[in-house]
Formats: sequence, C-alpha cells, structure tokens
Amino acid sequence: MSDLNAKIRKQFEFYFSDANLPFDRYLWNLSKENDGWIPVSSIASFKKMQTLTKDLDVVVAALKEGPLEFIEINDEKNVRRKEPVKDYDHNAQTVYAKSFNPDRKKLDAGEVLKLQDDIQEFFEKHGKVLAVRMRRFSGGPLKGKFKGSVYVEFSSPEEAEKVAAMTLEYNGSTLQLMTK
Repeated sequence: MSDLNAKIRKQFEFYFSDANLPFDRYLWNLSKENDGWIPVSSIASFKKMQTLTKDLDVVVAALKEGPLEFIEINDEKNVRRKEPVKDYDHNAQTVYAKSFNPDRKKLDAGEVLKLQDDIQEFFEKHGKVLAVRMRRFSGGPLKGKFKGSVYVEFSSPEEAEKVAAMTLEYNGSTLQLMTK
C-alpha cells in the first residue's frame, strides 16, 4: 500500500471514528440520512483531504484497497460506518494542552493542518491518540484562527492522566497540560 493510500484511509477512518463523528455536525447530520451512506466526493472535498489529493478516483481506489475498521464503501462511491457510534465520556480521556503558538503568529489553513499532524505525532510518543482538536477563536478579528491550544483525546482516562502529569516541551515551549 502506498504512503498516500495509507494516509487517505487513515483520514477517512478518523472522520468516522467514535472520537470524531459525534463532534462533526456536518458528517453527523449526513450520516443520519440515506441509511448512513455519504458520497466519497463530499468527504474528499474537505480541506484536509484536498491536501492529500484532489483526484476522487485516487481516493476511491485507496478506500477499496482492503477492509477498513470503521467504514465500508459501496459500488456507487459512498461510504458509511459499519457499526453505531459507541457512547463514552470523551472528556475523561482528554488532555488540554497549551503553548503551541506562543508568538500568536497567524497561520494559514495549510499550516494549521500540518501543525495538527505534528501535534498528533508528538503526543503519539506518549500514548494512543484518538483525536487532536485544534481550538480556535470564536469571535473578534481573530475569529476562526488557531488559539495555540488543543484538546488531545487518548484511548483511556489513565493515558490522559499520565500525559497530563508529564512535563513536555514542544519546539522550545513548555506545554501547559491538564485533564479536561
């Protein structure tokens, strides 16, 4: 499997994961229609997917390359979750982490997406990461811009507590960590 195909499959699995789907209003609402089937083209148009490839045929081929954990694809180029979303306390296994952009540099969308991947890679050294949620300003002149803090969801409350108790440095900045 090519590196690109692996990234496409990983991103689709994330979109439909228990850690993401309940928080993604757009996808959640789409998944409630058409017996859960969503056109691959809808998801392939997301910014993160567009950074991987703009070629829908490449996306479909990657998804059909083998079985996926959470999703299935049909012949009409639609995907859906195989099983219902599991209900659990996301907050119990989430760490708030701050100081990722200490100089408040304005980041464009591509830089934020790369930073999100880098942050996920950074925390994966310390535990199994289910999701990294970038916090953004909700109003004012910085509306929609990255705040410099994230919520990192781990696979268990114990992992989250372990990481929150650590002293970690990211690109020369000591991170402020706490459980949510």
